[in-house]
Amino acid sequence: MRSMRPRAARLVTAGVLAVALGVPLAPTASAAETAPSAPAGYLVQTATDGQTRAAAESVGVEPKVTFDSVVHGFAADLTPAQATELRDRPGVVGVEEDRTISPLDPQAAHQDAPVGPPAGAEQAPGNWGLDRIDQPNLPLDGQYRHTATGAGVDVFVLDTGVDASHPQFGGRAGLELNTIDRTDTDCDGHGTVVAGIAASKDYGVAPGATVRAVKVLDCNGTGTLSSLISGLDWVTKNKRGPAVAVMSWSYGGSPMLQQAVQRMIDSGVFAASSAGNTGGDDCTALPRAIGDVLVVANSTIDDKRSSNSSTGRCVSLYAPGTRIVAPVPGGGTASYSGTSMAAPFAAGVAALYKQARGDAPATTVTKWIVDNAVPGKVDGGGTGGTPNRLLQTGGL
Repeated sequence: MRSMRPRAARLVTAGVLAVALGVPLAPTASAAETAPSAPAGYLVQTATDGQTRAAAESVGVEPKVTFDSVVHGFAADLTPAQATELRDRPGVVGVEEDRTISPLDPQAAHQDAPVGPPAGAEQAPGNWGLDRIDQPNLPLDGQYRHTATGAGVDVFVLDTGVDASHPQFGGRAGLELNTIDRTDTDCDGHGTVVAGIAASKDYGVAPGATVRAVKVLDCNGTGTLSSLISGLDWVTKNKRGPAVAVMSWSYGGSPMLQQAVQRMIDSGVFAASSAGNTGGDDCTALPRAIGDVLVVANSTIDDKRSSNSSTGRCVSLYAPGTRIVAPVPGGGTASYSGTSMAAPFAAGVAALYKQARGDAPATTVTKWIVDNAVPGKVDGGGTGGTPNRLLQTGGL
């Protein structure tokens, strides 16, 4: 497992309320607390790899990390004067602050009492969501029917890491890269839950897929623009065959991040993102503002829109996201709610597709998933112009 650990000071979480709302967090130090000449974290995008080193040398800084796949450039601590100088330098495309972000549903993807199987069912899947996505209508029949397993497909979970030793993964999971801290475990738990819904043995949509975790968020569920782009850059360079990615976090406007996500998708990696948990329209945030990302909202066991599920025309469809049982670090399971639980259902279906139908372009997979979703099933699903479609496996 490779680590890319910036030498910058550790970040401080901005608190449970902002995390629960899924809004981008402000930098941890205010302007009043930071002297105008003090160095701060920046990302510098260049036109070519050759200009990356030249740009850093021109202001006398050593990059903390460089990017050469989804974007060309580097992250470094710069003074405001250095940042201004680089913005005016030929060959520099842009300079952005290395702001702090948090996932959509970390601790606030609250633990619930699990929902049991339908009365009279002889055998039920690990969570009700699996039962729901293989049939167009209620009531649930207590089964999860699928032919494909996702074998041979890599599921990249860009999140807080994964408990690779969890028996539900059976040796199919690993932490491949850490871009945020010095703790190579999932000390938050969010990433293990997401990975488990996508690909665990009893609770996952694609129980044969391989989980390749990329830790871009720390023990508080906090990350930075540079940790996200480092992860996306690595995924794009290191995919080795059919691949899908799931991103359950939210970031404000960033040209570099938008380009990074798009180029990962253009390389053939299908991308699913959670819709957010504000209950309103969150379509301006990344990655869900990108048209080629499959954006997933949260539906309940009785086919209702979860009241805090974000809305808007950027949403592609709904998937089960309330009281979803999934693996947690340490070997057990728990029940969670949030759009972070909905997004990996779609990533799992994409893994089934890529095994059964071949490694099609990401846009082809997205279109197939949207076309095979069942329309008009979610009560309140059209709120805020949200497309009322419910995820289905489509017989895979």
